[in-house]
Amino acid sequence: MLEIESLIGLILTTSPGAGPDPFNWVYVGKHTANLAILVFVLVYFIKTPLKNYLMERRGEIAKKIESSKNEITEAKGLFDKYMEKMNNLEKEIKDLKESIKNEADIERQEIIKQAEILAKNIREDAKETIKSETAKAKHEIQNEVVDLALQLAENLIKSNLNESDSKRIVEDFVSEVNETKWQQ
Repeated sequence: MLEIESLIGLILTTSPGAGPDPFNWVYVGKHTANLAILVFVLVYFIKTPLKNYLMERRGEIAKKIESSKNEITEAKGLFDKYMEKMNNLEKEIKDLKESIKNEADIERQEIIKQAEILAKNIREDAKETIKSETAKAKHEIQNEVVDLALQLAENLIKSNLNESDSKRIVEDFVSEVNETKWQQ
């Protein structure tokens, strides 16, 4: 096999053309030869077992077809039997429909009563939810108003505050902190 690969490599590398070939013909040639050998070996060894398998499978399929034919004839007999019963069932079905209709009317009335009760409960819950959400929204709006007022006051103080006022405020703060330390 090594001789075949080297021979293919020699043939492919000595092909006419100008300059180096960007496609690797040696690689392609080696793998093509390996593939051909693999296919030959597989066909040689698998041919007989595959043939035997297919013959067995053919026999199994023939048996299944025969059993299916028998099942079909049995099913036709059952079909005829059940068709006779179906003709008698029409009266029973009519009676069942009437009884089911009566039960459905009773159940419908019960469902309507339960739905009315549930709707009343939902309305009450919605009213409570609206009240709590309204209170929550008022609280949030008040917080936002306070935050905006603080921001406006801060901006106003920053714009009106000069350097001497700033130093005085820092000194006052430091002295208050020191007094607080001594008092504790």
